[in-house]
Amino acid sequence: MEFLKMDTKELFRLLSLLLDYPEEEVYRFVKENSLEPTGVKEVDENLGRFLEFYTSKPLNELQEYYVANIDFGKNTNFYLTYHRFKDERKRGEALAQLKELYWEEGVDIGTKELPDYITMLLEFTALVNYEKGLKVLEEYSPELEKMKEHFREKENPYFYLLEALTKLLQLETVKN
Repeated sequence: MEFLKMDTKELFRLLSLLLDYPEEEVYRFVKENSLEPTGVKEVDENLGRFLEFYTSKPLNELQEYYVANIDFGKNTNFYLTYHRFKDERKRGEALAQLKELYWEEGVDIGTKELPDYITMLLEFTALVNYEKGLKVLEEYSPELEKMKEHFREKENPYFYLLEALTKLLQLETVKN
């Protein structure tokens, strides 16, 4: 088992991978590597709790859990604008603004996923434009908090990833 030390951008990238539908490549990576603590107690503890859940299950069980508990949940899906606007017209405007942000940075998201999907935004932040991505994440921090509370109420282990993310965002907001 290899230890990996991550900077903040790499941590955002890891969170994007873990918050996404469990794929074999990511699952294998997590099982084969051990993450060195970030030095931020709240982030480390929450990430550790989630990884205990993640590594204790076979991949097919993780995938079934994800579909049943995240994909179809109105309060537990990972679409940020949905949590702010539901299906109101304003949501379409917000989605168009996010798509424009990606386009301005040379990112073509195609039609696979909506631009407010949290994993897409975290990946954008980690790999394309940290400052702009961080600004959008900060803008949607009330929705992240709302999502996090729904996960806590359901005792859903993805709560720990959202808790780690919100703690990380709080620290990054203080730094900037």
